[in-house]
Amino acid sequence: MIKSRFYTIPASQAFADNLVTGIMDKFPEKEQLARIELYLPSRRAISSIKEAFFKHQKKGPILLPKLFAVGEPDEEVALNLAIEGLELDEAINVFERQCLIASQIQHFPIGGRRMAPASAMKLASSLCMLIDQMQRAGTPLSAIKDVLPDELSTYWQEILKFLTILFDYWPSILAERGQIDPVARQQQLLQAQLDFWTSHPPNAPIILAGSTGTLPMTRSFMRVISQLPMGAVIFPGIDLDIEDTEWRAIENDPVHPLSQIARAMVEFELPLSEVRYWHVTEQMRNKSVRSRQILLREVMRPASRTWQWRRLAIDESELSPSSLQGLKVISVTDSFQEAELIAGLMRKTLETPNKTAMLVTPDRMLARKVQAALMRWNIIVDDSAGSSLLLSSPARFLALIIRVVQEDASPHALRALFKHPFATAGLPRAEFTHLANLFEEQILRGPLPKKKLGELDFIGGTKSKIKGFLADPFIASIQPFAGCFQGY
Repeated sequence: MIKSRFYTIPASQAFADNLVTGIMDKFPEKEQLARIELYLPSRRAISSIKEAFFKHQKKGPILLPKLFAVGEPDEEVALNLAIEGLELDEAINVFERQCLIASQIQHFPIGGRRMAPASAMKLASSLCMLIDQMQRAGTPLSAIKDVLPDELSTYWQEILKFLTILFDYWPSILAERGQIDPVARQQQLLQAQLDFWTSHPPNAPIILAGSTGTLPMTRSFMRVISQLPMGAVIFPGIDLDIEDTEWRAIENDPVHPLSQIARAMVEFELPLSEVRYWHVTEQMRNKSVRSRQILLREVMRPASRTWQWRRLAIDESELSPSSLQGLKVISVTDSFQEAELIAGLMRKTLETPNKTAMLVTPDRMLARKVQAALMRWNIIVDDSAGSSLLLSSPARFLALIIRVVQEDASPHALRALFKHPFATAGLPRAEFTHLANLFEEQILRGPLPKKKLGELDFIGGTKSKIKGFLADPFIASIQPFAGCFQGY
């Protein structure tokens, strides 16, 4: 049995704040803080922890612990190993991999037709995601064949033939190039770190926090760190007051949020009784917080145990109306009204000093609508999910240029391109806007002759200003893109 070095931060506490407060309480000296190595699930989690350290520092500058993302390891992990002569295989560039797989896809006609390049690239992206997911799970690509039915219909035979790209052709391509997939290299980095710790146990605090142990490599990290002299593993969101029968039901309920943690603990032969709270705060002892914790415990009961809700009024005397304090249910007619309401509540938060607001939603469209609504008050919020490159101004501008080329300068495509703020064709913006408006008023607002992109200058006819605008700056700047789409 693994010696107990396992902790948890309950769902009633802000994870980053509780983690940082506990670290600073257990390691009060600044020199001790700098020696800590803190491993977190992602780079986004690292950003949250940095903000929490900044918020909780009492006075003067501090040296932060070394922060690493287990889910997104990079060369910093290799440097941290301090292993002389460590040799790792080279990882293939992710975009190059997508292009190579797209090329293979085009050699496999689907439905008797060869796939268009754009569709092949999109499908290649999905196959790359599948490769990464299988490698993170420690499953060989050849295992796909075991999932398909033994007696295959024609439909399944086509799918199996298509998937030979993954388990036959792709490994051969990588071997020929002497490269490996990016996730495979990440796994090598993490395994090298574990091997180094096993042979050279560090005499410094090593903490793994926030991971649920979903992946085999993460569970290996948990096992090794828990055996280090100053190692600690901090699970998120475990309620230590859960009964043993309830915990076993969670373990057998694959859709429960704590199911993966429960299964990892079974693998480690770790009973729930040996897990401790990382940092007990006064807030956790508050009666209303305890009542809210009981409410959450009931809400998160596994499906097989929901029959106990009928006994709630008798058994749970601590569950009081205060457990619902601060919770509201608001009915709205559509997503636009929902976004406006959320934006208004977040705007109201700014009127209270030292108060912050956060929107947590899996709906990316709703998040964008709330962002747009807040912009009316000139409030720019930080979206931790990031922004899509395709939605950025440069990408939209490039897409408009491509549309003009593909549609041979259709009126709608031209009008959309002229309106973009990046469109200047090398001219001052004011001059370009004036000429573009003339072109729209005198040419586009009427029957447009069927001319291709290279013949647009003839449309201007005797209108010298427009003719010069089309012939020199505009067509000259667009024409180089036309060659990129020949044959498509």
